[in-house]
Amino acid sequence: MTDQGRADAKFFLSRIRDHYVDQLRAFLAMQRRNSVRGESEVKLELEPGSPIFHSLSCADFVRNDGEPEIIDFTPERVLGFESISTSLGNAEVTIADLRWDDIVIRHDASFDSEQVLGGWFDKWFDPADSRYRPGAELGNVIHLLAVEPGKLSIDFGSAAPDAFWELLNVIQRAGATQLHVSNTPAEPAAS
Repeated sequence: MTDQGRADAKFFLSRIRDHYVDQLRAFLAMQRRNSVRGESEVKLELEPGSPIFHSLSCADFVRNDGEPEIIDFTPERVLGFESISTSLGNAEVTIADLRWDDIVIRHDASFDSEQVLGGWFDKWFDPADSRYRPGAELGNVIHLLAVEPGKLSIDFGSAAPDAFWELLNVIQRAGATQLHVSNTPAEPAAS
């Protein structure tokens, strides 16, 4: 990839992220107005045994007007684009559809998830809240990482675009030669 191509890809991804985060901010502001008590980006520990990495997830918003209620955000608008193909190190990369909160990376690498993804997850999920800043509007964190053989599903939440590029690099360095980035296919409508 040329330096200009790399710069274009980074700019493009930043637009997708910013488009999503602008909608997330508006959603969170509306939830705060409509809640007696509530908090954005609340980290939750899930039951062990799921494909969710470390059994940790981050809810978009938790309302607590008596009983805690998790409220998920789904963007109303997403940016569309033609498929992009490029290379990253030894990997061929195809980027088809992107929704910042629903990215699926299919890869051909076989690796120990903890060893390969642990450092990246600690940085971008920040389970210890080492980057937490009281009063900050957003936490710059991913909301979820699900790991299956040959497939990662990520809700990049409020994380910076660097989280995406760093993850692709981590997978590529783990031996991936093929990376296909898209989103979860929509379920067919019931007839």
